[in-house]
Amino acid sequence: MGAPVVDQINVVVADVPAATQFLEGLGVEMLWASGEWQHHHRGVPTSTSVDIRHDLDEPEFAIDLDSGAFAHLWGGLSPLFSGVVVNLRTESREEVDRLHERAVELGGVSVSRRPTTPSGAPDTPWSVRPVPWWSA
Repeated sequence: MGAPVVDQINVVVADVPAATQFLEGLGVEMLWASGEWQHHHRGVPTSTSVDIRHDLDEPEFAIDLDSGAFAHLWGGLSPLFSGVVVNLRTESREEVDRLHERAVELGGVSVSRRPTTPSGAPDTPWSVRPVPWWSA
């Protein structure tokens, strides 16, 4: 069994458009987001990112800017949450369960809520375990 790897970091911010404008002001070419999602989610290019404007492949490593409202939908966090969510990739579902238990042992708080679509319908496009998170 291989060690887990970080494959995505979600930076949950109070104002996604302002954060996007700041990074674009520094010359960062932010990744595309459609319509209503631009105020809740934007991809930040990394050295291994695939620009989803031109290719539907998943990046090897991703950084996303998300609103608290969007983090509430995909992770059950408070809509007022701001902070960083680190996503780990593992080889098996059993390893996800083990890492979740270990994260809680280390002080993480388990949020037991399945992700939903904006309309509130269940949405599980990826294999999800309740999100352990830490507050500083």
